Amino acid sequence: MLDVRDLSVSFGGEQVFSNLSFQIAPGERVALLGENGCGKSTLLRVLAGEIRPDPGASVRLADLSRVAYVEQAPSEVQDALSAGQRMRRRIAAALAERPSLLLLDEPTNHLDQDGIVWLLRQLRDVEGAILFASHDRAFIESLAQRVLSIERGMLRSFAGGYVGYVALVAAEQAAQAHRHETWRKERDHVRDAASRQRTWATQAHKDAGERNPSAKRRAAMMMRKAMATERRLERLAEERVEKPWDEPKLSFEFLPPRDLPRVLVRAEEISFTYEGGMRPGLQPLSFDLRRGERLALDGPNGSGKTTLLHLLAAAAGLEGPPRGSAQGTLSVHPGARTFFFRQEERLRPEETALHEMLDAGAPSPSLARTLLGHFHLRGDAALRRVGSLSPGERVRLGFCLALVRGADILLLDEPTNHLDLAGREGLETALTAYPGTVVFVSHDARFRETVATRSVRLRAQAAQEVPAVQERDILQMRLAELTARFSSAPAGRRGELELEIDRIVQQLRARR
Repeated sequence: MLDVRDLSVSFGGEQVFSNLSFQIAPGERVALLGENGCGKSTLLRVLAGEIRPDPGASVRLADLSRVAYVEQAPSEVQDALSAGQRMRRRIAAALAERPSLLLLDEPTNHLDQDGIVWLLRQLRDVEGAILFASHDRAFIESLAQRVLSIERGMLRSFAGGYVGYVALVAAEQAAQAHRHETWRKERDHVRDAASRQRTWATQAHKDAGERNPSAKRRAAMMMRKAMATERRLERLAEERVEKPWDEPKLSFEFLPPRDLPRVLVRAEEISFTYEGGMRPGLQPLSFDLRRGERLALDGPNGSGKTTLLHLLAAAAGLEGPPRGSAQGTLSVHPGARTFFFRQEERLRPEETALHEMLDAGAPSPSLARTLLGHFHLRGDAALRRVGSLSPGERVRLGFCLALVRGADILLLDEPTNHLDLAGREGLETALTAYPGTVVFVSHDARFRETVATRSVRLRAQAAQEVPAVQERDILQMRLAELTARFSSAPAGRRGELELEIDRIVQQLRARR
């Protein structure tokens, strides 16, 4: 149905990817994976007709094919809906077109668990093919029949879902590591032998003198043997077996907070109603936030999680209050430095990443570049306009700014949206080691479980009973996520994961 050959895209002389070729059959479900900035969104936009590829490419669709595209970060008027509700609206509009090819760019961003279950059920009924980019491990495993992975500008295809892809890549890397180690040992052995043989031959030639032709002949033979071993060493250098490629880990290291009182945030029956009452606000809520806690805000789309973060940011003096009416009291310690990472981060698209860092307080361009490099914004990426960065790269830049500014309280609204798997794991590690205080919203179940020390569940405007069929879907999603985690978990964690997997399997059997 879709046949792509020799597809290349470059911007301003910088190659995004080159000579990609692949096919997608009618009705096939294909996941598009790769690190931030590798070109996943660019590829989807080419297929959607929004970007022209470099000359020489061939993109062929079957006759009468209809293409629908849901982008991950569109420019939308901020209406009465939450980000998750707007994402549902965009997906529903695309499905209504009954496309032959559905292109989805990070469709689970902003969706709560119920929204992801809804999305999976909708996509299972789509007759056309689906090509989707996602970093949601459980979602990929639940939907994908095949994986296309963009790796350093090239495309590879893997049959099966996410778990199979991870296992196959791990096996390939282990095999490549074994080949490299075998080659390295042989090279070292031959190099040592060549050095010894030349040393012996040189010494033998000296010892032979001019009056001992027999000794000179033996010395010449030893030198020929040394030269043959050196030629073998040269061949080994030409046949070098590289180490398996391993992307360096992201380095999220937040500056330590200052010594502050124990309670930094206090909410007493805080509630909020938006102006005109057209948009869901926040139901009454009370809590204290203590120094060093990491609080997860839980609840369905529209329950007021982002609203509460904006109220906290307003109480900290970072922005004006939302337009509407607040009741109750909400206070943030006046001595606490607060950083707010928004779903729609307010970066200046015309500025470079380096300029943003310097404006945020980086003491020198060299230190700013060093910090950007820790977040994989290296070399020319630091000089690119912010508007040309991928959504995931802009998320990384946002956290770079947090490092430069320093903070005692981090307010994070869906920080894992747009981050690739390495970025999510790096952020998890940094936040669990961060001694400051964090309030965050995330629909990534693994991220919440790893990072949060406690959680607060916000109530929706009206309680809804979860249908049994939907409950089974939620359990199946959770099972897929745990299975994906098990394949890469350290040995010490596998027993715990096995128990959780067995428990969910028993629950699913009881609901048949």
